[in-house]
Amino acid sequence: MIKKILSKTVGFFEKNAVNKALNRAMIRLHFKRKVTGSICVWQGPSLFDGKPIQVVLSSFDKDSENDKTGAMIQIYILPIDETPYQVFKSKAPTVCGDCKYNGGGCYVRWSNIGGISKSARRNIGTLDLGQSLCAGLRIRVGAAGDPAAVPTYVWETLLKDADGFTGYTHSWKDCDPRLKDYFMASVDSSYENSVARLQKWKTFYVVESIEESPEDSIRCLASKIKKNGLHYQCVDCMKCTGNNKATQTIVEVLHGATNTIKQAKQARGK
Repeated sequence: MIKKILSKTVGFFEKNAVNKALNRAMIRLHFKRKVTGSICVWQGPSLFDGKPIQVVLSSFDKDSENDKTGAMIQIYILPIDETPYQVFKSKAPTVCGDCKYNGGGCYVRWSNIGGISKSARRNIGTLDLGQSLCAGLRIRVGAAGDPAAVPTYVWETLLKDADGFTGYTHSWKDCDPRLKDYFMASVDSSYENSVARLQKWKTFYVVESIEESPEDSIRCLASKIKKNGLHYQCVDCMKCTGNNKATQTIVEVLHGATNTIKQAKQARGK
């Protein structure tokens, strides 16, 4: 109730501070103990290969330290029986499906999220708890893993009362088409972009040079500077979401560590 009142009376960043304070109290009440780190709000079989996976929330009680996304709850789709890094290096489809960057060239630092997975296995919550934690806040779905690995009802529940959310899927060709309402198709070529658009997906198109951008696209705002001298963050923009927003294609130039870019180009067949 308090979160619903806040949503109508104050701006997002004021709501963000109050809602995360409320979340700290909510978590302590639910678990009957202090909880630090991440929590699991859903477990079940992967829609990619049937192996057990979990949906994990972090930064629900304090702001994320991710400079690009800003003050958003981070949602991970992670394996249960193996470490995230083991699954990534094996190229298993469990949480990433047929993404061409599975195993190499991914922007996610898979070796760094083992602690998030371990913490979540100690803190098993419920989908309803996750919905309450996400209410009134802005959510990044897919800090690691592809949301298409998870049944659509999970996202319908978690994101129902959120202030906004972002996310992408590389599995847009054959996933539940209802995900178009929540996430963008992640595409890596002009052909993929055209096909996804024909299938009524909004697209996030990673190009190797800005000259490749389609005429009707806009560039990711992370490359731009605000009046205060700081870069725009995802939490400022929130355009990378499903079909409830007008922008059809957002582009960004392939970037990252030198070795990651090299592996990504190899995965793209370049």
